[in-house]
Amino acid sequence: MRVLTLWVVVNDHDLYELKEQSPLIIPADKLPVKIIVKNGFHLSKAFIITQPLTENFFIDIGCEADNERLWGSILTSFLLFVVFNATKLQVFLIMANLPLLYLVYKFFLQPKQFITIEKLIRKKKPVPNKKGNRRYQFP
Repeated sequence: MRVLTLWVVVNDHDLYELKEQSPLIIPADKLPVKIIVKNGFHLSKAFIITQPLTENFFIDIGCEADNERLWGSILTSFLLFVVFNATKLQVFLIMANLPLLYLVYKFFLQPKQFITIEKLIRKKKPVPNKKGNRRYQFP
C-alpha cells in the first residue's frame, strides 16, 4: 500500500486508480496515447506512445512515498532518538531528524522526480537451437 493514492490519466480525460502490485490495463484505441500519473499534488512527466503496439507494453510507475521508505524513515528516526536519550549526544538528535527531512525534501523540493514512469524492457534469454547457434526469445 502506498502512502498516497496514485491516479493514471490517459489522454487528459480517462482516469484510473492505480493499485499497488496489480496491473492496470489501458486500452490504446487511438494514437498517440498520453499517460500521466498524479497524486493530487505531484504530476509525472508525460509518457507518450506514438507507434501502434504489436504486443503488450509494460511500464513501471515509481513513487518516492511508499510504505517501506516511510516506515524505514520513522523507525530509523525513532532508534536514533532513543540513542540520543540514552547518550545525550546532540549528534544523534540531529541524525534522528535527517530521514524525515529527506522525505520532506523529496516531497516538496523535487516534485518533478517524485513520480516516475519508465518503460520496462524485457531481457532476451539465449536459447540454443538444434545447430548449436543461439537465438534469443522473450520469457
